[in-house]
Order: sequence, then structure tokens, then C-alpha cells
Amino acid sequence: MSSTDWKAGYVKRSPDPNDRRKVIVSFIPQKHADAGTKARYSALAGAVQQLFMKYTHEELVFLVEHTQALTDIYKAQISG
Repeated sequence: MSSTDWKAGYVKRSPDPNDRRKVIVSFIPQKHADAGTKARYSALAGAVQQLFMKYTHEELVFLVEHTQALTDIYKAQISG
């Protein structure tokens, strides 16, 4: 998320209670429910959908599992 999203009220930043160096970014559901958000991200959503349509179901499963495994590694490295 960018500073633009924060300034527009789409996300909020809160200090991490466990680590003063970190900031927790949270979505503001009410802002994301309005029509402006859909229009703002529709081009991105369309491009991502076109990309995903190129893959088989098995390839998508692999990509999701791979991304989750990488996320777990990153989180472990950051916290440890």
C-alpha cells in the first residue's frame, strides 16, 4: 500500500505493539466498499485475471502454495 492509499483513507497505519520498528497496515472496509475503489483497481484486476487465465488449475495451485511458502519464510526471517 502506498502513502496515497493512506492519505485517501483506504488504509490505516498503527504501531506494532510488539516491535516499535514495525507498522501494521489495515484496510478500512467502508472505504473499499464504495464504487471509487472498484474503479480505481479495475484495470489491475483485469490484467491479473488475464494473467491467471493462462495457467492450468494445477499451475495455479502450485503458485499459491509457492507464494505461501515464501511468505512463511519471509515472516520467519523478519521475526527471528
